[in-house]
Amino acid sequence: MTDSLPVSGLICGDAALAEALGDDYHRPMRELLAYWSARVPAAKADGKAGGPSGPRAMARVDLRPEELAALLPSIFLMDRSETPPLDIVFRLVGTAIVRVEGEITGRSLSELIPRADNPAVWEHYERAL
Repeated sequence: MTDSLPVSGLICGDAALAEALGDDYHRPMRELLAYWSARVPAAKADGKAGGPSGPRAMARVDLRPEELAALLPSIFLMDRSETPPLDIVFRLVGTAIVRVEGEITGRSLSELIPRADNPAVWEHYERAL
């Protein structure tokens, strides 16, 4: 895998993020973002592909785990609830995450972190989704 996306071009050109991800420690994150950006069209404000508003979700058929082998231990996949209230279920959790967090595969975010206990975490996931 190549680190083909310049750090300055990550996520809407956010200079603070680009600076934060510029060191060797964050190389895996840059590689994942480069992989994602190469496969996911940008979304316009109206949600249609082709605009400057940022990345869209990758279709499962476009995700090739063999191309991400070195990063898989640090990746998790989640499913979003289809109906309100928002909840997330961790469908697949990499081994590096399990070593730190414990086994959370199949568990929901609401089970792990009740919204009232840490609304900032929930705001983070809501922005990401």
